[in-house]
Amino acid sequence: RRADRSIIWISAVVVFGAMSVIYLVYMFGAGGSKHLRQVSRRTHLLGPEWHIEPGGPSRADGQMDDLPDLVLPLAAHFQGSNLIQICLPCCCLALMASSIWTVIIPACDVRIRAVGGIVDTQKLVADDSLLVYSFPEMIHDFWQSKAYLISVLLALGAVALPQLKGCLWFCIWTMPMTMQQRAKLLILNDMLSRAIFINACFLCVLIPTLHVQFSMSGLDFEVVAEPAIGVISGALTVLLYTVHSQVTLLLHGVAMRKAPHTSTASTDSQISRGVSVLGLTLSLVVTLCLWGACSYDVISFTFHGIIGFLEATPLSRTSPTSYVQMLDLPSRIWSFTDMKTAALLIMFIFIVVAIVGPAACCIAWFCSWGHSVVTGRNPRASRFCVVRLAADLSTFLFAWSGLDVLWAAVWSATLEMDLVTQWLVRAKTGDLCNVIQDRLSEECVQVEGAALSGSWCLLFGGFASVVLFLLTIRAFGYSTLGREAAIASCTI
Repeated sequence: RRADRSIIWISAVVVFGAMSVIYLVYMFGAGGSKHLRQVSRRTHLLGPEWHIEPGGPSRADGQMDDLPDLVLPLAAHFQGSNLIQICLPCCCLALMASSIWTVIIPACDVRIRAVGGIVDTQKLVADDSLLVYSFPEMIHDFWQSKAYLISVLLALGAVALPQLKGCLWFCIWTMPMTMQQRAKLLILNDMLSRAIFINACFLCVLIPTLHVQFSMSGLDFEVVAEPAIGVISGALTVLLYTVHSQVTLLLHGVAMRKAPHTSTASTDSQISRGVSVLGLTLSLVVTLCLWGACSYDVISFTFHGIIGFLEATPLSRTSPTSYVQMLDLPSRIWSFTDMKTAALLIMFIFIVVAIVGPAACCIAWFCSWGHSVVTGRNPRASRFCVVRLAADLSTFLFAWSGLDVLWAAVWSATLEMDLVTQWLVRAKTGDLCNVIQDRLSEECVQVEGAALSGSWCLLFGGFASVVLFLLTIRAFGYSTLGREAAIASCTI
């Protein structure tokens, strides 16, 4: 099942070529000129005293008080910027094409290595590929093994959500809508960005779990799940998708400040003490859950059967029980794979989504809700620059916080890793495992997963962070950064 390299590059040419054709059709057919005509028609209906500008319609006499709320696409606010009009749709289509290409090419290579010798004990004796998986093959085999939950999560993260996010972005960019409607779609867009991290989180659990080392006859054997080029492409796509989403949110803030007579919520509004105390309490809960998830073991996997017996003997250099802790995962991923580029990207995503992003959100929420408890006012109207910055950044930082996404990956692995492992072993040994089970009444391999204290911290912390994010944008507004943008982009 090893893919020919020529097929990889041919598929890349086909996929990105098709997206290039779609992009040209968009630009010259239904692109920016169409939005300009729509805005012009709407401005013409207002009367002869109105004229079109890149930021929206305006009056020749400068009087804007009687401007009605216009329903415009986001692209219409940037008619004067060819860079934005050309680059943003092109980037979105390139990311959609990259996600499709990621599905086609190999994503994981399960390998067995033998190292040793009389003269050179570090000599590589054998390095053989047991299974080479692309994401569709992985989903197919996992589904056949009855690991339905893992299959669904992989299908969503690799296929459905990236394309859905791209389509949603084009709706936000091209469809006429009010500022309030667009801001709500931007919330959904950020949620999809976080959900796409599920595959990287699952690989963070899979790579250490499938790592087995044992010694026999002077040779050291190692079984490892190596990430392939599909993981590199997928990781880059996920990161750039999130950055693209953040840039769109910034542009929405620019459009909101340019468009006159925008219906927004004032930052001078009072925040009730009950809501402020609830927000501060949830901030404390998320912080404690993050600390617990980093301090305690998240899950454990115990190998039984023939593999478990071998790992319990002096021949093995790994214990039959493997404990997974969040702070140990990056170093284990780095040491267990030779594909250092892929390992570096997976480590970066994991550290950002599971540690840095949630910690930054906790700091921003503590500053915002602490100020609200003390003063009873919106922190975006604070006279302290640090408080205003923390309140404005909280919207953007949450897109990089994925405690709930990591818990979903951990929970699915705990429930169904045994099914996946047995399927992989039986796929290579054929009827040998059946013979062993009939003669010895013992499975070739059986993996027992257990959710430990750290996983429950992930669950409660992830749920509390989602609730706190929704409460924050409800109370303070959906930030678009900047002192002039301190007024909410919508009232949710």
